[in-house]
Amino acid sequence: GYARLNRDELGGSLDDLIPELDKVLAEGETRVVLDNTYPTRVSREPVITVAHAHGIPVRCRYLATSIGDARVNVVNRILDRYGKLLDPDDMKELAKEDPNLPPPAAMQRWVNVFEPPALDEGFSAVDEIPFERRPQPDFTNKGLLLDVDGTLRVTHSGDIYPTTPEDVKLLPDRKEVLQKWIDAGYELFFISNQSGVH
Repeated sequence: GYARLNRDELGGSLDDLIPELDKVLAEGETRVVLDNTYPTRVSREPVITVAHAHGIPVRCRYLATSIGDARVNVVNRILDRYGKLLDPDDMKELAKEDPNLPPPAAMQRWVNVFEPPALDEGFSAVDEIPFERRPQPDFTNKGLLLDVDGTLRVTHSGDIYPTTPEDVKLLPDRKEVLQKWIDAGYELFFISNQSGVH
């Protein structure tokens, strides 16, 4: 029951939606959803001004999503659409055709300027909706990522990184702790930044 103004569908910029909003409100529409990202007070102000000029209150539905969850969402979207992670050249090329695929740098720029919406901007209400990730039935495996150096092992030689298998010394009780995770159904993944291995 709402008219929907969305930049991904209509193209252009957020500013280009303002004349469209003015038009639908002038035609008598009173229920409009602007389904877009408005990171700053300045970006939201024209929407509020146009709506108020037509006597329409503006309600803000703020989807509070952490940057970590937003990055996971983008990665999942990429995998769903393209079946693989994209390198920077892929991202640059596909961005010309796919406006719903923000590169990580664009997301970080958004975070850097974001101002949470507030009633004093002219909203009749600000509803904060926390992000909740739905379980994905296709992803049922459990994994544990473990740092290796200094956490699970040290070297006999005292060097930061081992350069031979003989130099590896497992720290006390690590084997037993890891076995508990394995018994609980986790796959173990080991991470190491071994600059000494060539």
